[in-house]
Amino acid sequence: MGESEDRGIARANLADERDRQADERDQRADERERRADERERVADEREAHADRREQRIRYYEARFEGGAHQDSQAVLTELDAEVLDRAGDEVARAKARLIAASDRKRREQAEIDREVAESIRRSPDSP
Repeated sequence: MGESEDRGIARANLADERDRQADERDQRADERERRADERERVADEREAHADRREQRIRYYEARFEGGAHQDSQAVLTELDAEVLDRAGDEVARAKARLIAASDRKRREQAEIDREVAESIRRSPDSP
């Protein structure tokens, strides 16, 4: 090979390396942008949740302060129902997680039992 061919190959390799580095920078920039978008989305969700919570508080305060004792009792009953509904959802999710974990453990134990049985069958000492 001639000296000019070697320089041409070196230039091509250098160009490839620069392209690879540029691609990596672009990927890192895309990942930073994706994380920033995700943080913004989470912040927006939190803000919306806080706004809904404040609206509910103002609604119940107005109903509680504006009504007679009976109406106040109805407001408290509504609040209790809302809390119980949310708690019920949490309990249902927790129960589903426990069931899934139990099923996973049962499958893992069954796999271990199969492996032990297979090992015993293959053992030269087994009857």
